[in-house]
Amino acid sequence: MDRPCIRPPSALRIVTVPLLGLIPVFFSPSASAQTVPNAVIQLTACVSNTPIQFCPNNQTTGTTFGTVSSASGSSSSSVTATGGASPTISASFSTGAQGGSAGASIVYYFEVIGSSGPVTVDYAASGSVSSASTATVANYQIATTTLPFGTVLASATTSTSNPSFSVSSSLSLQTNTVYDEIMGASAGGIGTGSATLDPTLSLTPGEIAAGDQLVLSPNAVPEPSTLLFLGAGVGALAFLRVAKKRAIPADVPIVDEPIVDEMPRS
Repeated sequence: MDRPCIRPPSALRIVTVPLLGLIPVFFSPSASAQTVPNAVIQLTACVSNTPIQFCPNNQTTGTTFGTVSSASGSSSSSVTATGGASPTISASFSTGAQGGSAGASIVYYFEVIGSSGPVTVDYAASGSVSSASTATVANYQIATTTLPFGTVLASATTSTSNPSFSVSSSLSLQTNTVYDEIMGASAGGIGTGSATLDPTLSLTPGEIAAGDQLVLSPNAVPEPSTLLFLGAGVGALAFLRVAKKRAIPADVPIVDEPIVDEMPRS
């Protein structure tokens, strides 16, 4: 009696392809590229217990993207920071006579990996505050990482006389060189107030060489190679599934291998 087909081993051998070996071809950085450090993230929120002291109590902090908040009685403060290619900061406070504050500072590091020479990088940022308090501010900078002090290449900030800004321009930067993108927004005082910041970095279309790639801090956004790896893995599984189905004739039933007791019987 013919046994039903359990598994066609030849089908899997035919479609097994070393897909991972192709990934370095597309994302092999230049030999002169530098390592881009992780972003530095600092979130703080607090409210005071007494009118004299400004925010020494009820303080919460964070060092990753997300939200931190603080509350005491009817007073509260909160700040939210998101990552990605277009990070955001939103801080606010609502207090009685005791006062409170919330804020975030983020330092992204970025680099354009590519052929030697300058490349145009576009930047845009908008910031705003809703309180006249000098402790409520939004600011944005792009700078070199030269130690001990970098050179500021672009900047924008709010003030009591300028509660909002919106900038959009470009910089000619060197490839394979790490730069800073410094972002901050904080809201503090007595009463209510808020501060927001929303910046974006990008390469200028039509003015970049083939293979040029804008790389942000690893903990800011997933690396392109990680996304390609995930896509290749899902594609390979789908391909194997289709190939296996096609390798088995439609009129041959597929069953699981029966469990056989190999122990000798007495």
